[in-house]
Amino acid sequence: NQSVIVCGESGSGKTETTKLLLKYLAVTAPSSTVDSKTIESQIVAASPILESFGNAKTVMNNNSSRFGKFTKILYSVPDTERCGNILGSYLETYLLEKSRVVFQADNERNYHIFYFLLSASSFSTADRNDLCLTCAQDFHYIDQGSVRETFHDRDDFDELVSALENFRINRDEQQILWQVVCGILNMGNISFKREGDGYASVDMANTHCRQAVENVARLWCISSDALVERLSSASVVINRKTIMKQINFEEACANRDSIAKTIYEELFLWLCDRINEELCEGDEQGRADLKFIGVLDVFGFENFWDNSLEQFCINYTNEKLQQFFNYHIIMSEQEEYLKESVMWSPLSIPDNAAYLELVEGKTSGFFALLDSQCRGPAKDDTTAFLQQLFGKHGQNVTLKKCTKAGAGNWRGTKKKSDKKSRDRERFQGFIVSHFADLVSYNASEFLKKNAESVHADTFKMMKKSTLPILLQIKQAKAHKKKTVVSVFARGIRTLMKNLDKTEPYFVRCINPNQSKSAQQWHADIVEHQLRCGGLIEALKVLKLGYPTRVPYKTLYEKYHSAVDNPLIKNMNEAAFSTALLIAFDVNETDYELGLTKIFFKPAKAAILDTIMTQAGQPLTAEQNRKITAFIVRKRMHQLVGSVRAFLVFRRHVRKSRAAKAWQVSGRVASILGVAIVKQLMLTRKHILERKQQHAAMLMQRMFRSHVRRTQYQTQVVQYKNAVRTVWMSYVSMQQRKSVEQWCSQRRLERLRAEQERKNKEQKAASTAAEMAEMQKLTHAIRKSSQYLLTPKSSSAQDEELEEKERHSQQESL
Repeated sequence: NQSVIVCGESGSGKTETTKLLLKYLAVTAPSSTVDSKTIESQIVAASPILESFGNAKTVMNNNSSRFGKFTKILYSVPDTERCGNILGSYLETYLLEKSRVVFQADNERNYHIFYFLLSASSFSTADRNDLCLTCAQDFHYIDQGSVRETFHDRDDFDELVSALENFRINRDEQQILWQVVCGILNMGNISFKREGDGYASVDMANTHCRQAVENVARLWCISSDALVERLSSASVVINRKTIMKQINFEEACANRDSIAKTIYEELFLWLCDRINEELCEGDEQGRADLKFIGVLDVFGFENFWDNSLEQFCINYTNEKLQQFFNYHIIMSEQEEYLKESVMWSPLSIPDNAAYLELVEGKTSGFFALLDSQCRGPAKDDTTAFLQQLFGKHGQNVTLKKCTKAGAGNWRGTKKKSDKKSRDRERFQGFIVSHFADLVSYNASEFLKKNAESVHADTFKMMKKSTLPILLQIKQAKAHKKKTVVSVFARGIRTLMKNLDKTEPYFVRCINPNQSKSAQQWHADIVEHQLRCGGLIEALKVLKLGYPTRVPYKTLYEKYHSAVDNPLIKNMNEAAFSTALLIAFDVNETDYELGLTKIFFKPAKAAILDTIMTQAGQPLTAEQNRKITAFIVRKRMHQLVGSVRAFLVFRRHVRKSRAAKAWQVSGRVASILGVAIVKQLMLTRKHILERKQQHAAMLMQRMFRSHVRRTQYQTQVVQYKNAVRTVWMSYVSMQQRKSVEQWCSQRRLERLRAEQERKNKEQKAASTAAEMAEMQKLTHAIRKSSQYLLTPKSSSAQDEELEEKERHSQQESL
């Protein structure tokens, strides 16, 4: 089995390349049936159908695949032949982007089929009225991207009709398809109004809404009441009893969109099943026994301003394919060189193991944590999910926190939002370092999209329809639905297992610019894709390695029967192949000999082609001469090598004999050596004992001298203390005597001074008494004389006399 993996970023041409590959494979290997043109034409015609219902215009690509598909072309190959015939084909799809049915970003469109129906030239006015078609601006589901360009919608619709007829989907079935699609288109025009209790009801008072309800009911062949009931209410089973509850106004639009997305997804899967029924007969076990060539076309790597769960799954798929590419193109090549013992210096290989560990862990991987959060009580708590994610993988180098959208080289336009919504809503997301770029993911819708399931009431409503397709959808959805990422991860694991069982070929599509132009070439953009895709390392391996190789056995089988030269007739496969290269003048620097193969350097494949084209022909005389000369040189080299080997062996033999002789004499020498060593040990022991005794005596002498010196120093200290005590006593006594003498002298002086003072006081007292007596006498004499000599005068004269008297008394004093 073989596989062709078409990979590259979005808009690089993967879908067109896949169509060319399928067309080539269908034409080059015709079918084994009588009508051989039917299967080939159906394989080619499957692409327009899948593109119409699974492709859409994005900012990066006007025909972007919004799903992944793996097309197996089944062959019947006899065991004895290398060529086979096409028996049929089988298609496997992965992760249709359902959210695009109800929402498109700016400058993007919904799936092509909606616009094909609006632009169909084969529809008459009555047909358009029956399908309730007007113009794109009248439908909410296809007018959100504001794209007015029609591209080639009219011609593509004619091609779609032709492809459906090729798969035997007649006009009646096509009409049913158009009815289902147009019903989805009109579903987006249904609006709701809030009731007083907060519940939602279909706004039948609105003419536009009422017309949309009637259109959907008529197109799907159900009653308007059943549709209105499903849009405004839902049943709940409690204790095996079914209770009808009204839907909240905030959840009404989401409920409407869920119905539209589910019906569109099941319609797409119905088409895929119908294609497989036409292209392949038999069960899965019968297909497993057939050889196949698989062509894989998946969604390209995407990085927008606002990325959600769809982009995460798309980029995860590209990471898995990049790992597959790194292993089979780079790692497996190096392992081949090491296994064949070829001289090779291993190159560093790009590794995305950290990212895959982040996503694929069984218990703590991203998918496992997302499913666990959806099954828990906090099904809508994005904050709790992010805390759990960073708690488990906070140290992962590919995961980082972020506070705003947009990372790396994102493309497209920013999401429109007013200032109030920006202030109210906080960005909840993270950044992942992919092999191609840094991508910022908005995790606010991850839990809701992963746990999105279809209510059972939707199937009950579809059961009332008379359209066969809707009834088949009901039967197909009878089983329990799992989460989105669990179904997607299981499909990717199955895909990788299928690819591992094949011999892979890779087609790397490169986008030359970001303007979707066929006339522009931006070297920086191309170089970035080459480096991120691991092509630089692959080219290094091809340039420095040996891309062309041939087993020894192949050359031996092709030439051995035609060789008549007895010199090389009896050689083994490796020597025979080497001699054959010499015959064709192959330089020894152009190839490397492995254990089972010959490896040729790059640009030397022509040499191998020349050798293989002449297989079975006898060798010329010149070639035999070259082989003879080569063998002679080889044998001369062998002879010289034998002589050198003999000399080496001779040297080793002499060494061996000398070793044996030394074993005999060495035993005697060892005995003598032991005796000498023993005597030396005894002598050393005696010397050591003598030194120890001398050291002990020396230590005793030192100890005794130390003790005696300590005693002497103690006595000296005692004597000094005694002398100091006596001297201090003597000094104290002398000081006391001096103090006593000084005190005695001071006492005598004080007594003498006291006596002198008393004497002076007595003398002064006697003198004062005498003076007082004299003053009294003088006063009496003066007074008597004035009285006798002076007549009585006035008072003024008396006062003057008194003043003079006082003055004289003061002078006398």
